[in-house]
Amino acid sequence: MSVNLSQVIFSYDTSRKARLSGEYYLKVDNLNIKDTNEFIAIVGHTGSGKSTLTHLLNRLLIPQKGKLVVDEKEVTKRTKLLPIRKKVGLVFQFPEYQIFEDTVLKDVSFGPKNFKLDNPETLAIEAMETLGIADLKDRNPFTLSGGQMRKVAIAGILASKPDILVLDEPTVGLDSASKEELLEFLKYLNEVKHISIVLITHDMEVVTKYCRRAIVLKKGNILYDGDSLELFRDEKLVEDAHLDYPHLTKIMIELKKKYNLDIDPYKYDAASAFSELEKALIGGKHE
Repeated sequence: MSVNLSQVIFSYDTSRKARLSGEYYLKVDNLNIKDTNEFIAIVGHTGSGKSTLTHLLNRLLIPQKGKLVVDEKEVTKRTKLLPIRKKVGLVFQFPEYQIFEDTVLKDVSFGPKNFKLDNPETLAIEAMETLGIADLKDRNPFTLSGGQMRKVAIAGILASKPDILVLDEPTVGLDSASKEELLEFLKYLNEVKHISIVLITHDMEVVTKYCRRAIVLKKGNILYDGDSLELFRDEKLVEDAHLDYPHLTKIMIELKKKYNLDIDPYKYDAASAFSELEKALIGGKHE
């Protein structure tokens, strides 16, 4: 089963003038996201349509034209929301937007109760234990740190057992240790629990280290949908979409240009970058 967008058009401006202009905020010819084992980065310049796309996946928004299909059923204005939002869980960039109860346990239990799942508090505690925040169950979530609140928000979605977990800029504002901890947790959900992960990010290190697939947006159009590592080999695309290179790749590109090295600069970890430089330098071409 999957989520599919076909010939989808969405615009916040529904006026006749906007329709006649043919300019839309988001236009997706075809996009398919499987409900298991995907790890996708959605990237693009500010205003490119990333959040709009993820809100369509969760049916916070609905296309003006085209089809949104979830589990082979077309989603319309009359479609019940609960089955969709149970399947596709969305975590906002700012966790306080989806936290409202006076204790962590109540907040995390809300989703399972709303979806009428059996033993909602048990599911909530399991989700909190997975995230390492079970000891916070009696705390008021608004007294927690930003990182802890983000974990509460994720636990609240996770407790409802979604097949696809969508996160909007989940690492923003986190220190390096908290960021790595969160990303390793998402990797665990993906590889062990087989939950598909879709995340919006401006961090290209996250794209190359964790994501297998990248979707690049510009002005509401998908410029690229493919292997996350191959993305950076297309210099024109990277420039056109106003993307940055991962830090290590940027250094390798500069070394190649400055010293005319015969190397493949598209390396994303220290070991492979060192090996590439070692071949070029110790191989006798440069002394």
